[in-house]
Amino acid sequence: MQYKAQAAYGQDLEPVRSNRELARLGGKVEGESYNSGDRFPTNIDNYGWRYALDWQRSVVGGAHQGGTNRVSTEIGAQPENCHQLDLGDYKAMIDKEWAAGITQPFLHGYQYMSVGAPWPGKYRFGDNSHDSFNDVNNPQWSMFTDTTAYWARGTQILETGIPLTDIAIYRKGFLTTAARTEADEGTQPSQLFETRRLERKGYTVQYLDPEGLAEPGVIGDGVLFPDGPQYRALVLDERAVPVAAAAAMAKAAAASLTIVFVGTPPDKDTTYGSGSAGDEQVRRLIQQTLKGKHVRRCASQGDVAQTLDSVDLTPRAAWDDVEVLTQLREADGVRYLYLYNPTNSEVSFSPAIEGAGAVFDMNLWDGSVTPAPRFEKRAGRMVVPMTLQAQETRVVAVDSRTKQPVHVVGDGPDGGTLIATGDGTILWKGTQEGSQQLRLSNGRTVQISADIPARAANPGPYTWSLSVEAFTPTGHTTITIPTLTGTFPLWDWRDRPQLTGESGIGTYTATLNIPQRWFGAGKGVQINLGAVDGATELYVNGRKVGSQITSDVTWDLTGFVHAGPNQLKVVVRTTLRNAVTKYNKTSTRTDPYGIRGPVRVEPFGIATVFSP
Repeated sequence: MQYKAQAAYGQDLEPVRSNRELARLGGKVEGESYNSGDRFPTNIDNYGWRYALDWQRSVVGGAHQGGTNRVSTEIGAQPENCHQLDLGDYKAMIDKEWAAGITQPFLHGYQYMSVGAPWPGKYRFGDNSHDSFNDVNNPQWSMFTDTTAYWARGTQILETGIPLTDIAIYRKGFLTTAARTEADEGTQPSQLFETRRLERKGYTVQYLDPEGLAEPGVIGDGVLFPDGPQYRALVLDERAVPVAAAAAMAKAAAASLTIVFVGTPPDKDTTYGSGSAGDEQVRRLIQQTLKGKHVRRCASQGDVAQTLDSVDLTPRAAWDDVEVLTQLREADGVRYLYLYNPTNSEVSFSPAIEGAGAVFDMNLWDGSVTPAPRFEKRAGRMVVPMTLQAQETRVVAVDSRTKQPVHVVGDGPDGGTLIATGDGTILWKGTQEGSQQLRLSNGRTVQISADIPARAANPGPYTWSLSVEAFTPTGHTTITIPTLTGTFPLWDWRDRPQLTGESGIGTYTATLNIPQRWFGAGKGVQINLGAVDGATELYVNGRKVGSQITSDVTWDLTGFVHAGPNQLKVVVRTTLRNAVTKYNKTSTRTDPYGIRGPVRVEPFGIATVFSP
């Protein structure tokens, strides 16, 4: 039995120290998405998005300083969202919280249905702020396995080895609870510190309280907490500090720690009862600190990133002017970098990861680990060019123990994608004809070309049928719409009279007629379902292609299809919101459901860049 707590929850207790002490006592540190200010749908434009990030950084910072990597979160609570969250919503939120160092999600709600519980399951806060995840009345239940496997892989990586964080921001204060109703939403702070320019360079950030700074053993050679998180810089925007904290700063400056004072340096003592003598001690110690070789001053919080340039401090994973958040772990000669694009747009950049070794991509969805197809070593770092879609995540490992396999260096392809397989083969895949010249790490230059068939023939599907297993208080019933046609046949279920107010499992079937010329050496076929509201499984000719809980996923159909007609089946599992609204009449809230497309089927070309 172990003790788990959401320390300092809504209390006038310092959160970093509270969670640090909880970790040291052997307790399990936990946060909460609702109390932090995270809201569904996860969006960087939400008012509380940055405050929630800082809230989580405070909790995680305390845990890491206390010697633990595991920081769980109670995720999913939010007023007026009961039965409206699908697996993609939960994934989007934990992806963001992982970027703050949270590791393990616990869903807010019940996973069982007690005897006599009203349909659709056990309630705690009524039809308001929880969900029931029982296997009888949750249409998405069967797809929890795929999602929890994804979470388990992310958790395992973030709980591996020691955490490495670049900057500790000095802070003494409470965390205002953001567990609020809609009426007072937005009254919490917007953020604790201006860190966006730091993030756009690749810096990782946590918070450190004055008591933690002054503890024995915290100051190492140019770092704080040498056993992890190994902060390389301390930043503070304060006018008053305790004498003990000022003494620690002077000692840290002498040990070559980078320190940045924002605004006027502290000249007052916050120690109780110290009076003018304490103020004088603080002034003397801060003046001593300012003489340090790596100590700087700047005018505002937004100037910190530029100020760090003047002392030649570089993030452990660095890039130029791209808004991406990361977490870094190190274990047994391997550095694991979790990357998250929090924006609503695609970003392309080249993170330079400190260290040397072979670079691998770790796929959290399917568990595969493959060599990175393109990277190069520069100035003691591994530079890995990549593109992240909106809110996409990626995990890269740099293994110093492993010989680098052959890979592409220098300029990448002009369009298309490089893919590496487990045996070291490098492929190029694209949908536009043309030739490419690529340089390999073994000194060779290769010329590749692709012959992509014309797309004049649209394989469809032109007509769909839909059968819905509707979940109701009296059991399941089947609703069939034999033909969905028209210019836009794939509509939101709420717009079809037969399905208004229904929830459940929708099975779409259709036919793809694929021309013969789309097949052959160096050719393939892919499909993208476009926008899908619900957890989805894709089948072709009776074989499962894969599952997705987000929209706009592209699937390779090459090994599943043949020339001529092919049978397509898409199973969409909805939330229970619309049925609860219809049958229980406890709300007017509804969710969009179903495939909304556009569904795109197209040929692609594939060429071998390198074969071992």
